[in-house]
Amino acid sequence: MHRLVGVLGMITMMAVAYLFSTNRRAIRYKTVAWGLGLQIVFAFLVMRWQYGRLIFQKAGAAVNWVPEEPLGKAPGGRTGAVCSARATCGT
Repeated sequence: MHRLVGVLGMITMMAVAYLFSTNRRAIRYKTVAWGLGLQIVFAFLVMRWQYGRLIFQKAGAAVNWVPEEPLGKAPGGRTGAVCSARATCGT
C-alpha cells in the first residue's frame, strides 16, 4: 500500500489540474505522458541505482551552493522582484 501513495498523489494532482483547467482541449497528453515518464525514470534512478542517487545528491549540492542573498539589491535593501522600475524602492 505504501508504494501506491506516490502514484495516488500523481493521479490526484493531475485530476485536480484537469478539473480546474479552463481549456481542457488545449491539454497536450503527449507532454503529460512525457512528464510522467521522466518522473518514473528519475524515481527509478534514485531508488534503485546507487549512481543515480549520487548524481542527484551532487546536483542538489550544486543548487544549494547558490548564495541565498541576491548579488544586487535595490536601494533600501529590497530585491528586484519586489522593487520594480516604477516603484520608488524606499528612497
